[in-house]
Amino acid sequence: MAEVTYATIGYAAPVLLTLLRVCQGIGVGGEWGGSVLLSMEWGSIRRRGLMAGWPQLGVPLGLVTSTGVVRLDR
Repeated sequence: MAEVTYATIGYAAPVLLTLLRVCQGIGVGGEWGGSVLLSMEWGSIRRRGLMAGWPQLGVPLGLVTSTGVVRLDR
């Protein structure tokens, strides 16, 4: 299988990457709100704030995990 390089895809690479990140942001925006709502509604009355806080940790934990994986690769 041929390796895809800058010469193969050219300026389309940053454009595609930007479009995919925009699509990802739109998807996360809808899913994040729903996850906070469900976790708050289904949590016990005394622990609703704690339950609604767990989805907030998704992005930071994902960033830390991805940074760790990239660091392992080097």
